[in-house]
Amino acid sequence: MAVGNKRSQLDSLIQNAWLARHSNPTPQLMDSFLGSVQDALNDVLSGGELEFFDFKRENDHESILALSGGQLYTIRVEDHRIQVVSLGELPGGSHTEEAKLDDDGRIVETTIRYEHARLPDGSLTYDISPDAREEFTPLLKQLRVWGGKTI
Repeated sequence: MAVGNKRSQLDSLIQNAWLARHSNPTPQLMDSFLGSVQDALNDVLSGGELEFFDFKRENDHESILALSGGQLYTIRVEDHRIQVVSLGELPGGSHTEEAKLDDDGRIVETTIRYEHARLPDGSLTYDISPDAREEFTPLLKQLRVWGGKTI
């Protein structure tokens, strides 16, 4: 996926999740809420393009992990609150990658894990299929850089 399309995909996911929680909102309410989300995201992404995001939809909110301009952010979007936490750069963490192979020696899944005290829950873990690897490449490159640095 092209880098510029990541932002429009994220915007669409947030809008669709919000609409799923609100049946028949007034156009003014929808425009106002989505405008507020856009303003918050624009502030976060002012340092660069959206390189990677992980979107999770919960019952009453959306959680987003975003990488932009070499900085990591967590974003929580609720009906009456938008919270942005700048985790910044996270050098000095522990980075591991483990590839699972099929009987023919081909990679069927790669697990990446990055542990750092400033991360929510202390770590990030993703199981990546070969088809999804390109989507995770920006995050994977950044984690490798941070994992190679010491504090």
